[in-house]
Amino acid sequence: MISSSTTPRQLKRVLLLLAPTDAEGNFNPSDSNVSFAYRYGRRFADPPARPGFAPYIKNTAGQGYDFQDFTQSVPLSAWDVSSTPYRRLAVGFLENNVPSGLVNGRWWPPDYAQGSNVVVDGPQGMALDL
Repeated sequence: MISSSTTPRQLKRVLLLLAPTDAEGNFNPSDSNVSFAYRYGRRFADPPARPGFAPYIKNTAGQGYDFQDFTQSVPLSAWDVSSTPYRRLAVGFLENNVPSGLVNGRWWPPDYAQGSNVVVDGPQGMALDL
């Protein structure tokens, strides 16, 4: 069991509003529910694990989770509905430079049959900033 110092009073109700996409995750950046997101990369100091990753690896300076960019790259908006008025939350995601990873500059996780987002060699992850 994982222990946490977060109390029930510290939890926030979050509403996710999805932007329309096609099956590949393409979306219209002018949709009000498309979010700017902080994009980070894991293992971006290594050579691209697949040739198609190279154009999306911008910062290779560190050995941790390197910041890459802040662009409209997530087809959803996140809202703290515990506040009045609702407060739009910042979003961020992680791309993983491994053969089973997904590095393409936008958040669109694959079908779970293609890989898990909760393992070290998984494709992507997401975070919300409360």
